Formats: sequence, C-alpha cells, structure tokens
Amino acid sequence: MPDVTKMTRNELDDYEYSFGYSMRKPSKSEQEWFKEHKEIPGYAAEDGAIVLNPHVSLSPEQRRGVIMNEASRLYMRENKVIPDFDITPEQIESFKGSPYEKNAEAMKQTLVGRIISNDKSAGKVTQMQRDYSKGIYEQLRGRTWQGRQH
Repeated sequence: MPDVTKMTRNELDDYEYSFGYSMRKPSKSEQEWFKEHKEIPGYAAEDGAIVLNPHVSLSPEQRRGVIMNEASRLYMRENKVIPDFDITPEQIESFKGSPYEKNAEAMKQTLVGRIISNDKSAGKVTQMQRDYSKGIYEQLRGRTWQGRQH
C-alpha cells in the first residue's frame, strides 16, 4: 500500500479514482503503440496496472474517467466477473469495427467501465446495466477504502 501522506494532490486524485490499483508510465513498446493509437487514452495492462497514453491530452475530468474505467476493467479481470445483463441493439451497433465487436463478455465489461466513469459512449443505458454497474462500483469503493489494495 502506498504511503498516501507522501503523495501530491494529483497522485492522491489518481489513487482515489484508480480504486487502489497501481498506475505506471508506459514501457518503451507501449509508448510506441500509444503513439500510433492516439484514440486510446489508456488501458488496463496485463500486469494489473493502469497505463495512460502520454500522447493524448486529457482534461482532469477525462483523466479521472479513463482511470475509473480501466480500474473497473482490472477489477472484473482480477475477479473473473462476467456482467450479467443484455446489450441493446444500439450498443452492439456502436461497437461495430471495434476489438469488442465479436466479444460479448469484453463488450459488457467495457460498458460497465463506461457506465461507472460516466462515459457517454456507453449509449442509452438500461436500468439493469445501471444497477449492475452500481454494484461493481460499490465493490471497487470497498476495495479502496477498506485496505484491500495491491
């Protein structure tokens, strides 16, 4: 657990919105990949860290949203969570051409992350999706504030 008494205000904000997941700078290969994929603001790395794209300028609100989104992805991956709700036809359509197009599990996890981070690209959210995402959000909050950090 990091020593929060030695963190800057920005580090504290990142820590709060990451629900205790670590954040790290991109490796050299990730830097190169991010440079070619400026549409991707960050990702949940395989090593369990949140990595932001240094080639993308984000407002503080956008940065918090990306961090929350990726933290929720890490949580679901770590706990083998497969969201249990239907995806609307409009949401399916919005994922056409994306890496999630033919992967309903990843699509649902992405939707949960977007709902939690209040990302409008989640589209029109159903009550079941909202309720499910709220449950994941509460679990994430408990992870951070009850000392269950990495």
